[in-house]
Amino acid sequence: TIVVMVFMNLAFAHCVWACERRYNGDIRPIYGPGIYDAFWMGFITATTVGYGDKTPKTVLGRLVTIVWMLTGTYLMGLFAAAITSGFITQQLLEITQQAPLEKASDLMGVQRRVGA
Repeated sequence: TIVVMVFMNLAFAHCVWACERRYNGDIRPIYGPGIYDAFWMGFITATTVGYGDKTPKTVLGRLVTIVWMLTGTYLMGLFAAAITSGFITQQLLEITQQAPLEKASDLMGVQRRVGA
């Protein structure tokens, strides 16, 4: 998920740079530094931190950023879900090694044993 997010953010950075480089003082017009500025803005936007130090000024730049906000929120949710799922799976494996689960009602006491 992280690797996908980095590559998607790189694509976003190119789109934002193309939209904003002539009209936005926050995004430098030179390719390398401008992509860096847009990449930074993309990561801050996707992780919902939103410092506000770099913001889109054009309508197209804002539309691209809105799409990236929604995509970033979705990807961060996937990342959190993957981590949580891993922890829960590990705990269930440990519990089932102690006492095998035979039916769904066997899970009723699992909550107390996990410590939740």
